[in-house]
Amino acid sequence: MNGKKDELNKLMSAENSKYSKVRQDILEHEKTVKEQVEKYFKELVNKLDQSHETVLTSVKSDLNAISLFTNQTEDKINEVQDFIEISNATDFFKGVKTMEKSTEIQEPQTKPSYSSSPKFVPGNINQSNIGSLQDDGNLSIGLQTIVYSTNRGGGIVYIDRYTSKGSKPTTQKHLKDIKMPTNY
Repeated sequence: MNGKKDELNKLMSAENSKYSKVRQDILEHEKTVKEQVEKYFKELVNKLDQSHETVLTSVKSDLNAISLFTNQTEDKINEVQDFIEISNATDFFKGVKTMEKSTEIQEPQTKPSYSSSPKFVPGNINQSNIGSLQDDGNLSIGLQTIVYSTNRGGGIVYIDRYTSKGSKPTTQKHLKDIKMPTNY
């Protein structure tokens, strides 16, 4: 019985050791997964920021072109108004031909459409891409359960419970330790 107790104590110690290792593995993996998730979200935010900046740069470029066109148009309108106010007819007709050529301003070409920042589609996290616990089998001890029985001839036979093979005890100690039921 002491041997079985020792084996059970060893089994409990081994189980505690395994538990501690698996728990530590889980905690280390949790830390790693958190770091990977944080890194991934930083990458998503950086990609969004870059996309947003690209969109804004494109729109701002066209806004600047339109602002420049508007300023040039206003300047030409002012020049034409100044020209109209010329009271000398000779100077007026000389300037008409020059004014026709200089009032032509080409409207800037803007894009017909612009990219937009992408939308975010959240995903799911589940055990298959994080990890899970798997059954590692049952605990077992190295002791065999030994059954002794009497055979028809009155002899004592050792039967290994796991193999069901019988044999005679090999030492006198085996015979001394056998406690047979009283009805035999």
